[in-house]
Amino acid sequence: MTVSDLNKRFSIDESRVSWRLMGDQAMILDLDSGFTYSLNQSGALIWQGIGKERTLAEILKSLKEAYDLREESLLRDLLSLLRELETAGLVVPAKAS
Repeated sequence: MTVSDLNKRFSIDESRVSWRLMGDQAMILDLDSGFTYSLNQSGALIWQGIGKERTLAEILKSLKEAYDLREESLLRDLLSLLRELETAGLVVPAKAS
């Protein structure tokens, strides 16, 4: 990943997803497959950032503010979850505004 990749934005595919926060977790329902995803607190923070079409850098900053962990570890977790969500079709690259 390059620095410019951190400026990318993703959005939730609202036509395919229903979700809600439950406490500090996010529950996501894939309307196409019926599969349910449960995201822990950090995953929910990432999900909310994607929902607000924040850049990856902005989401990473939110993670750094919430957790006392090394940036490399947070970035790895962010990118891992993003890949899973994108592969599942739950998030898509945001359209340029």
